[in-house]
Amino acid sequence: MSVAAVAQDHHQALRHYQAAVDLMEREEDNLEKAIGYDGLGVWNLFSGFELDRAEELARKALRIAEAIGDPDAMSQACTTLYLALLSKGLLADGLSYQEGAWAYAQHSRMPVTKERAVAYPIHNSPWLADSDQYRKWFDRWEEVAQEVKIRRYDPAVLGTMSAVSALVGQPEASREFLAKLDAMGPVPVIALHGVAQAILGDWESARRIMASYNWTRAGNSRLRAVGVAPHYGRLLLDMREPESAGELLWVQWDYCREHGAATYELNLLQTLCQTYLRLGQMEEARICLTRAQQILSTPEDWKGMAAGVELAEALLVAAAERWEDAEGSFSRAVETNQQYGLIYDQACALYQWADIILARPPAGERRRGLELLDQSLTLFRQCDAKKDIERVTALQEQVESQAQPPPAYPNGLTMREVEVLRLVAAGNSNPEIGEELFISPRTATTHVSNILNKINAANRAEAATYAARQGLV
Repeated sequence: MSVAAVAQDHHQALRHYQAAVDLMEREEDNLEKAIGYDGLGVWNLFSGFELDRAEELARKALRIAEAIGDPDAMSQACTTLYLALLSKGLLADGLSYQEGAWAYAQHSRMPVTKERAVAYPIHNSPWLADSDQYRKWFDRWEEVAQEVKIRRYDPAVLGTMSAVSALVGQPEASREFLAKLDAMGPVPVIALHGVAQAILGDWESARRIMASYNWTRAGNSRLRAVGVAPHYGRLLLDMREPESAGELLWVQWDYCREHGAATYELNLLQTLCQTYLRLGQMEEARICLTRAQQILSTPEDWKGMAAGVELAEALLVAAAERWEDAEGSFSRAVETNQQYGLIYDQACALYQWADIILARPPAGERRRGLELLDQSLTLFRQCDAKKDIERVTALQEQVESQAQPPPAYPNGLTMREVEVLRLVAAGNSNPEIGEELFISPRTATTHVSNILNKINAANRAEAATYAARQGLV
């Protein structure tokens, strides 16, 4: 079957492949049989998104490959296994097969085996959100590039590395990868370079790239589509199109849920939760957050992926005005992104945290909100994220142009009463207070009486305790 025919009808191609493998079932174990099982596993993985079937076929291929001692077939089967297990949320097992594929590839006879062993981890698992993981595999890719002259995976790798470099705050490297990709001429749609364009501020190019992707269930690369969808959803949210984002994300999430793709489901849920919040659909947002937290509770190391769930939780509880809980979740989101070197995502979390603080009643915490905006702006500038820099700067200017409201004190205390209370807490008598504040002793006595009534204190000692508890001294 031609490449064009496969693209037009991958389901028919899958049936032909299955029929060919069925014919080999009765044969003795051999290299052709191992390759057949693995190839069918790859088709089930990328096109049918049948993860259990892909795992089953890859295990058969690996068993045969190990029995006949063929390192190329062993490496290829391990790569397929790693992708199936990682997609299902079995991260530890998946990563062990990922390393196994690389180890077997060191003994391969075919250059494409080593290329595949390193290209697949780069292109198909940036969702692990760990900058150290990215760097390790890209170093290996550069090693392979010295050995392999014709590299079929270059477009996928360059597109992914442009996105990863943008996410970890290396805009110049991101642009270099984009330039290399552009120099290759027309290439198949590799939607991850659209992620780089979005972060660098070229939203129109990013949208054109990602919108051209095949988002239907009939597409021949479901694995990549569900991986790119959260990034496209974020772009649509930034472009103030939450309805379009919600429609896209829900379809992809439903598909992942149907096929047991927990890792991809987790990444989709983070953005889908934020989308529902933007649309005011609180119950739907809670459902998404609950499911994401269920996935996170499994005994796997979810690395930087946890940060997106923490951010979604922060936004949801902030919407319910549970400020203390929101503070904790925002803080964890920022710390997790920082831990895994995700500079751009850290900046986004700081910006949203600042926006919540500045907007919350009665008048927000102006100074603290501006401090968080400054922190986010520093990181956005490191990423050269032009649209985000404009957004943060505009909010800063808006806040700074507003007259600063007088501070709100507890129990309806006025600024003058707080000044008196501080002197009471310091042990000053009423005449001493009057002298300090240039008011008469009688006026000082009136202030003290009013303060005791407002804070329900019986005496000056209780007033001093209250002042300390409220952080007024």
